Amino acid sequence: TGVSESPESTPFVAYPNPVLEELTIALPATVSGNISYRIFTVQGAEVSHGNLTKGIAKLSANMWEAGIYLLEVTNESGYKSYRQIIKQ
Repeated sequence: TGVSESPESTPFVAYPNPVLEELTIALPATVSGNISYRIFTVQGAEVSHGNLTKGIAKLSANMWEAGIYLLEVTNESGYKSYRQIIKQ
């Protein structure tokens, strides 16, 4: 079973996946407000965080070790959405 998302969660796509150097997070034009992201290792260590605006955000993945990561996107209401990211 996976993590189910709330209907109020923020829709987004993250690519390429697997990622080599740069991860792109794309938000639909309908998303507005304060949107934040955090990226964690499978052990729970945070490797990156920040705020997103409408459109496309590009994150450098150069300093990440190869492996599996969890991308968490949180909207201003506190609802969270998740994607698994693989770093090659």
